[in-house]
Amino acid sequence: MQPITHKWAKEVSGVLQRTAACVLIKQGGSFLAVAALKKSFSKLVAVSLTGVVAAFGTAGTGTAISTLSGAAAQSALLAWFGLGSATVGAFTLPAITAAGTWLAWRTFKRAGRDTKDLTKEEQNILHRCWSLGIMLNDEAKKKGKEKPHLAPEQIDDIKQLNADMRHYLRDDGCQIQIARGKIKRNHTALSKLLAQLS
Repeated sequence: MQPITHKWAKEVSGVLQRTAACVLIKQGGSFLAVAALKKSFSKLVAVSLTGVVAAFGTAGTGTAISTLSGAAAQSALLAWFGLGSATVGAFTLPAITAAGTWLAWRTFKRAGRDTKDLTKEEQNILHRCWSLGIMLNDEAKKKGKEKPHLAPEQIDDIKQLNADMRHYLRDDGCQIQIARGKIKRNHTALSKLLAQLS
């Protein structure tokens, strides 16, 4: 068993997850933008809505919410979303956030290439990035004195995946130019991380 650090496992996992996203990217490049948006969409919706309401909304008393602070401001915001009832607002705002997240996920699903449309080489890279990325992410999350470890064959698999990524970047391999540039950067990053094990 070869010892690795939590940081190393997390960084390699991130590279592999980004590579998987790049394999699925469409020519327009919308996939990664939507994928990043999907991760923060619920927070984005909540912050945007509450920010607009706080700036321009008024409490039931007629006081501008922007002039309130603390619990009074929070209650006024919830009441605004609950059409006068803070209790209803406490359910309405999360519902709006959930609906926004669902909408982003539907957009995300349509934005990427379908796995059925990938070449065998792309499917191979994608599935190995997913499986190795998940495994490394689990290793990175180990707490306390429990150090992450990789078996020699797991390290060999990551090295082979790195070689397969280089092969995929050949002229007739990766046909989508925006994906080529991003995968090339991920390949370079993975090569540097693998060199740290030597």
